[in-house]
Amino acid sequence: MHEVDKILIANNIMFVRYVDDIRIFCESETEAYRNLSFLAQKYYDLRNLKLNESKTKILRIDDFKTNYLRVFEEQENDRVLDEFYNLCEKIGISLNTYEDIDIYDLDDDDREELEQLNIIELLSEEIEKDVVDLGLIKFLIDNLARFDNTEVADIFLEESSIVKIFPVIHSFINYLSRVRSFSEAQKHHIGAKVLELFNDSFITELQYNRAWLLHLFTKNQEWNNIGKFNELKKKYSDEMTSRELLLCFGRSGIIDYFRENKLKNTMTMPPWERRAFIAAISCLPKDERNAWYVSQSYKHREFLDQIVEKWAKKNYFA
Repeated sequence: MHEVDKILIANNIMFVRYVDDIRIFCESETEAYRNLSFLAQKYYDLRNLKLNESKTKILRIDDFKTNYLRVFEEQENDRVLDEFYNLCEKIGISLNTYEDIDIYDLDDDDREELEQLNIIELLSEEIEKDVVDLGLIKFLIDNLARFDNTEVADIFLEESSIVKIFPVIHSFINYLSRVRSFSEAQKHHIGAKVLELFNDSFITELQYNRAWLLHLFTKNQEWNNIGKFNELKKKYSDEMTSRELLLCFGRSGIIDYFRENKLKNTMTMPPWERRAFIAAISCLPKDERNAWYVSQSYKHREFLDQIVEKWAKKNYFA
């Protein structure tokens, strides 16, 4: 913690800290977001730590004076959440947010009762507040993903909204990946909006955020916009971003990149970037990728590299 204190002081950032609780004081909202992003990056770089999502907030002076001790359980929203829990128990829905639910498998009466709770309205109201409760937002996003709700994307892909939720951006990206009802056109639009954040949003100044935004494109080609990845590869060189971009290249079938770089000594790459390359190069045609993997077998390799190679041969990027 002392190392971070010295860095904040050296950068003329006004703050107070008690143990692991830190408060930063700024002249504007923009400065607050930038300093928060700077702090998050330093914690990750120096200690491999990330900010506590439920405690991370940007407050105006009046809100700081009156609301900074506010906790999730004390909100008026508890009534709606209690009703949601009770309804889930009544109709036999698991409270595990990682378990998807087909809402059309429910009885008409149960589905109507669930819709009347209007969780999406609760989420919309929360994001309009100057001070948002990140714990509540994460809870709502996770549950709306379970119910295959497509409306969350429209709420959060605006700059004014996403800057408020960047500490829980992983929940939003997981939501986009889990929802099954997006049309092809919607997915292409969402993919373009996500990549636009690399042009004009401060949230992409943080490696962790960049990695999560790109993670959306590492599973399949459904989000399109593959023409943007080369530009981003030239712009960013950190290991986290490079790793995700290599996976994006492979999943998008950008075989020219791997043909140009397949003779590169992979052992000069950072470990996780190297493993991403090993997996992503499987996008090459079968004979070509097999020849490359054979050439690697004659070299000294780390055990995890061999595991990734074995996985990639079975789950090659099509």
